[in-house]
Amino acid sequence: MPGKPNDKLQYLNGLNEKDFLFLVADILSIHYNHKIVKIVDGTGDGRRDIFSVDQHGNNVITQCKFHFDFNKTSGSRETDEIVIALNKFGYNQGFFCTSGKLSPQSKREYLDNYKNFSLNWLEGHEIVDIVLENSILRNIWFENERIHLINNRITVPFILRKLPEDILYDYKFPSHLTFMNEVSLAIEKDKLINPRQLRPLNHLDIRKAGNSFGNAIGHHATLEQNVNFHSIDKAKEEILNTICNDKEMQIEKSFIAIRFGIPYFPEQEESFRNFKFEKFNLPINSETYIIYKDSIMEEYDFLIDVNEDWKLPDRIHMSQLNDLCYYNQQQDFVFYLEYTCMVNKDLHPHVERQMEIKKVIWSKSLFIISENKSDDLFFDYQPDESYTYTSNTKLLCWIHPTPVIYPTDVNEFENLLKHEEFEVLKKEIINTAKRNSLEIIDWEKASKIIAINNDAPFPKDPRTTYRLVDIFEKFYTIPSPINPENRSFNFECVFKIAEHEDELLNEKIDTLGDLLDSVDNSDYYNFTIDDETNNSIFLRALYTPPYDLCLSTLDNLNILSKEVEYSFEMTEKIIKNIFPKTVRYTNDYWFEELGIFLKRD
Repeated sequence: MPGKPNDKLQYLNGLNEKDFLFLVADILSIHYNHKIVKIVDGTGDGRRDIFSVDQHGNNVITQCKFHFDFNKTSGSRETDEIVIALNKFGYNQGFFCTSGKLSPQSKREYLDNYKNFSLNWLEGHEIVDIVLENSILRNIWFENERIHLINNRITVPFILRKLPEDILYDYKFPSHLTFMNEVSLAIEKDKLINPRQLRPLNHLDIRKAGNSFGNAIGHHATLEQNVNFHSIDKAKEEILNTICNDKEMQIEKSFIAIRFGIPYFPEQEESFRNFKFEKFNLPINSETYIIYKDSIMEEYDFLIDVNEDWKLPDRIHMSQLNDLCYYNQQQDFVFYLEYTCMVNKDLHPHVERQMEIKKVIWSKSLFIISENKSDDLFFDYQPDESYTYTSNTKLLCWIHPTPVIYPTDVNEFENLLKHEEFEVLKKEIINTAKRNSLEIIDWEKASKIIAINNDAPFPKDPRTTYRLVDIFEKFYTIPSPINPENRSFNFECVFKIAEHEDELLNEKIDTLGDLLDSVDNSDYYNFTIDDETNNSIFLRALYTPPYDLCLSTLDNLNILSKEVEYSFEMTEKIIKNIFPKTVRYTNDYWFEELGIFLKRD
């Protein structure tokens, strides 16, 4: 902001030492994008400490020094206190903020004497610049040519869901709550909330949502009196604690999900149609918390957190992220977590695009209705897929080959999709079909027949699956609240069972396969033969057990680990009856065959 530094200080005339602390906290949150901003009362004339985490995950201590005389200079004695605090807590990132000034000597000493620390400062005129140049801070702190905590109102919309039933949860809050800095919190229920305020929202089934006209039904929490940006987090804490500490709330085999939407200034709500959506919103994303019994956790932790027994690979290449998993070194098996949800066109445009690409491929494919006894007709042209149609007929499918690399634009893809060998094969098959009076159908009718076999290629409500790497990188695109039953707990253990030199290998594998099929202790087995490196035979065993829907992934893992270990022990015993030299080989297999270091010895 242009102007002389001394002239800018007049804007601070409305400020007092109590509010100065909250102003600095808001600046850290909004201007510097710090997270987990916590205020701790200090001692002395206006000094306060603020703990926060910066954009790089560093812990930061901020010390605030308020002077009513804005021309007063803070000296070395005051700035040295921030270094004492940093040493005390073992941090190296610090801020010193004053409503006055820092002398040139203090600035030099501040930087030169403590080179092991990353130290910054804000003087009064810099605080004025930050507030006036930021629209959010101006709305909260600037009025009538003065910086002060104005009489403002902020509304936080939120919804309550009972899961895994996924129904609205009716909870009666106290009409008014008062907390930090005498902020008043009024909560109204049965309010219509624009879904965009809760994005990405997992919409209720229309049968459960009631007559909400496309809106979500929830609560409005409106903060009044002495409201600052930092008050929003405190309001959320108050709401969460109110529910969690309610001893009369009886919920068996369920938990509560609270999704807080984007806060906004309600004064402009009535003129919503005349304003762009972003104009009255505050820069806070929607977030969901889970309340189960007497515990509160973020939804991300509910879905992804594990205990110290499970570690991510020590080294994995970007091209190998499809195999990203957690590894349990003590038990030598891995764990994959997956989450499946309905496709949202805005959040998952790639799924819709892939479906359109698939339609183009199918439009150039070949589909024939054939009698069950006419397999010999196509002995030389084996179909890619075959599906039951009637008791006497079946659908034969020859799918056009998909290029390895292709354009993302559907029209361009359609124009470039050519495969001469397939077109020649297709003509021969068509001639055979016509000679035998077989019906050739289009891809749309074929897709409906296949759908009857519960394998719809173009489902009306497609679903998408988030692998572990997707959950880490794209959690913000998962509609919330999550459905806990859509998680999948997949455990895999690899066994090294034999060498190629065994003359009875094929017979033993057949016998082992029969034994494993007769025992209900794993879901899937895959024999892998290494012909190039060490001539070994491996068995990859996958186990996908049921789990408790109400428990977090962490709590489920604590319970399931023993069950999974028992399952793989039973598998190992069965294998050793046929291959006595069998050993667990998960860690080594991942390195030798996949090139992934699960754990470096």
